[in-house]
Amino acid sequence: MPHARVYTVQPRYQKTNPFAGSPAAGSNQIVPDIWMEEALVIDVIHNEEHLAHTTEGYNIGSVKFRGLRNQVKRAQGNLHWAFPLESNDEDFPLKNEIVLVFESLNRFYYLRKVNVGGNANNQALNGLESEAGPPTSTEEKIQTIQQHSNTPTNETAQQIPANLGTYFQSKPDIYHLRHWEGDKIIEGRSGHSIRFGTSWKDAKIHNGQFQALTTDQSPTLLLRVGQSPNVTPIPSLFVTGRVIEDINNDLSSIWMATDLVVPLKLATQGTPYNGRSVVNFPSSFTGNQIIINSGRVVINSKSDKVLLHAFDGIHLSTLKDGTWDIERDFIIRTGRQASLIAPKIYVGSYNSAAERMVLGDTLVRALTEFINAHITNATSYTITPVGPGTMTPAVLTAWQTLLTKLQTFLSKDNYVSNTNQRG
Repeated sequence: MPHARVYTVQPRYQKTNPFAGSPAAGSNQIVPDIWMEEALVIDVIHNEEHLAHTTEGYNIGSVKFRGLRNQVKRAQGNLHWAFPLESNDEDFPLKNEIVLVFESLNRFYYLRKVNVGGNANNQALNGLESEAGPPTSTEEKIQTIQQHSNTPTNETAQQIPANLGTYFQSKPDIYHLRHWEGDKIIEGRSGHSIRFGTSWKDAKIHNGQFQALTTDQSPTLLLRVGQSPNVTPIPSLFVTGRVIEDINNDLSSIWMATDLVVPLKLATQGTPYNGRSVVNFPSSFTGNQIIINSGRVVINSKSDKVLLHAFDGIHLSTLKDGTWDIERDFIIRTGRQASLIAPKIYVGSYNSAAERMVLGDTLVRALTEFINAHITNATSYTITPVGPGTMTPAVLTAWQTLLTKLQTFLSKDNYVSNTNQRG
């Protein structure tokens, strides 16, 4: 890499030809060549709301920086801007964090923030700008001018407070994740992370965490959004303390695994409705699986279908209501049987008890007895002044016909109970 040069006066690079001979306007005094310089972040352009944002937006991610070797005491108005080195992996620093700056293609570029304190939330060195910034007293100004004659100061320059930005706050209770051999971890600043890890059969390897059943070094991918509010770091120190993902207490998690025992606590666990109707309900969650755990899970298909397919069953359990609201048809088709079990079942209404269902077999038996009583006594069906009278042949035929049809009233495949199953 060629030596980087730090120019003393150049407020901000324009979107010009990067291969041009020298930067645009400004008196460019060049300090001795250096490889790379540590720089304090003074300002960051995150989006179009920043006053220095360009119409094209090419300078999003740029930082105004103070070189800690050659720009000490320089007025902030005369500091330079540097572009992020990466264009597809954006991780912009915060104010008062340290980055490494170098020159390339007639621009300044910076590398990601320097780890100065091990904090997952920020790496700010608050107070450093007060020490390295422009002088405030007349005596300090004179001394600075004598010592830094090639670095003019701006008397009207204003100090930027020692903070992280306009609204981003320091959270000292956000911890890094604990590492094990071979892990690759990507972390945000507020308790979100992605772990590319492994699980092992020997519980001692991860101290009982991320244990496999059959295969060593089984790949896992753990996504976490929202660190557990009651997490305790190991060891319990601010800088060195680290935590482990907790699928039950982290706010939202997606765990993908090939051979991992996941200690998931189901929302219905310990209740009579915890997989109550499931045949061979799993005693533990192991093997090749994807588990989503959060306060709310929403699956929305905005233009087409939601399709759920499972080789060994689809099961739903809840401690509260379950509903289906469908504009058109609702079809249930099974290869063997369908059962509907509840203390009360209402058809056609939420809870109207105006009419009750009829037990078909009981009704048929009662009608059979009633019709047979009429047919058996057909010869003395009526009492006349001259004695018993017989049933009219047409009426007798009608009763006999109805009797033969009673069994056709019963469904061959649908059944109802007098009282619904409770157990």
